[in-house]
Amino acid sequence: EQMLGTVGVDASTGKRDLGVLYDKPQSDTSRMSMFMDILKKLEGERPSPVPEDKLVREMVQSSKFKDAEDAKQFVKRMADKATIYESRPGHYSRVT
Repeated sequence: EQMLGTVGVDASTGKRDLGVLYDKPQSDTSRMSMFMDILKKLEGERPSPVPEDKLVREMVQSSKFKDAEDAKQFVKRMADKATIYESRPGHYSRVT
């Protein structure tokens, strides 16, 4: 119990989360899901690249992201993990 209270806590929420032990805290999983929903919606029915500023604005409005900088860092992390890609400078698309 004491160990879980020390290492099993999500630093971003301060709540106990066993996903932290596997490098997948529930807060990140929730943010990832919200992010992908936003990107899919912005891409439209005929997927087209989404401008980063528009994507970031929607992410911040979702309240899952603290501010524009937090959202931009998340976009960069998703691009680094190849979850999304920069199809042209400043525009992102989902990897399908």
